[in-house]
Amino acid sequence: MNQADFDVPMEVMIERQLLHRYGPLIGNDDLCQALGYPSKDAFRQALARKHVPVPVFDIENRRGKFALVADVAKWLLVQRSRAVNAEMSGSLQSAAGQPTTEEAQ
Repeated sequence: MNQADFDVPMEVMIERQLLHRYGPLIGNDDLCQALGYPSKDAFRQALARKHVPVPVFDIENRRGKFALVADVAKWLLVQRSRAVNAEMSGSLQSAAGQPTTEEAQ
């Protein structure tokens, strides 16, 4: 990494990495892995229940489901932001002497 990489927003970095690896579309096993599903069956079940967190679509004369790399990158960043915010919230509660979620249970 060079200094210019640190000036690029994380969403752009993630999208660039995914674009470099997969091109503008990501599908099937790669999509399953990028979205964090533990298995192909779990991904198929999410598709059937319409619980996939990004828009997926068919492509004529192609097998499987596809998503835009840009959509996957945005979703990944949202997941990270949620985790960081939850961690920060827990740290602030601990610093204030309030029980964290884990301690309260």
